[in-house]
Amino acid sequence: MKHLIVTGGLGMLGSNLVNASFDLFDKITVIDSNIRGMKQYALELWGANNVNLINQDLRYLSEEAINNLKNSEDVIYFVHLADVVAGIGYVFNNQFSILEENTSIDIAAFKLSKLLEADKVLYASTACVFNQNSQRSIESKISITKDLYPAYPESTYGWAKLFGEIALFNLYEESDNVSVIYFHNLIGTPCDYWSERSQMLPSLINRLLSLRNQDSKVLTVWGSGKQGRALMPVRLAVESILKLLDMEQMNKRNQVGPEFCTSVKDVAQILLTYVSDEYSLDFDLTKPEGDIGRSVAEGECVLVDKIRIEDVENAISDVYRWIDKRVV
Repeated sequence: MKHLIVTGGLGMLGSNLVNASFDLFDKITVIDSNIRGMKQYALELWGANNVNLINQDLRYLSEEAINNLKNSEDVIYFVHLADVVAGIGYVFNNQFSILEENTSIDIAAFKLSKLLEADKVLYASTACVFNQNSQRSIESKISITKDLYPAYPESTYGWAKLFGEIALFNLYEESDNVSVIYFHNLIGTPCDYWSERSQMLPSLINRLLSLRNQDSKVLTVWGSGKQGRALMPVRLAVESILKLLDMEQMNKRNQVGPEFCTSVKDVAQILLTYVSDEYSLDFDLTKPEGDIGRSVAEGECVLVDKIRIEDVENAISDVYRWIDKRVV
């Protein structure tokens, strides 16, 4: 039986991956501690479909949970998505804990995949692993062969994901059934728009919607707004994962994202088109901006069709409408 195991399966990417996989796998297991409170949204998305949900921290799985996953007859596809991911404010203020948490999560996940004798292992990484000197312009183009080493990620989030990749390839040596995929800035739903870990787009939307009941109609953007983000719809990330898992021999390293950046200012201006003319923007230069910009080098994103500006704009609109229904 084809058995898909997804760590972090209650998050935005995980819940959408599971939702797209019901007709492709005989069994689906999600391992997620629900630390971000996303369970209700994932369950809404999945409806009546059957998912074996292990609501535990994968670093401390019970013996019973592990034994229930063991089945020599299963063909196991192990997709590791679980991590501590957040906006730049949280990342820069919690560098040590992010390094500690994500490193320990990755090691636990890879040990579990080995224990279960997984047939394929896919590790979802991030473009944050790339050398920060290659991310100094909104026009910067990232290539795996040129910009991964020498290693110099901007934050411990990037370092932790790079350490995770090193751990994976050392544990499995040169196996053709192990793959890493570097995602750029995923946007979609369900998403965390309420917590201190909220990322750029949902955080901006939440701030904008909170102005409805205030006298001030000024949306504050962190930094100059000139910093760029290589935004991509989550559905394309799902498509790329499923395409990799379907390969007889998975590509070892893969980069998925658009060949262009969208500035944070442009994102904010798109959001203002959803509200009345009385709203305006302000830029808080005391706040961190993160990397200035990066996008995929031409021709390097081969797992999905070329991402268009319209794809990004439609995804922004979808996220806005989803959050709008939930913000009082």
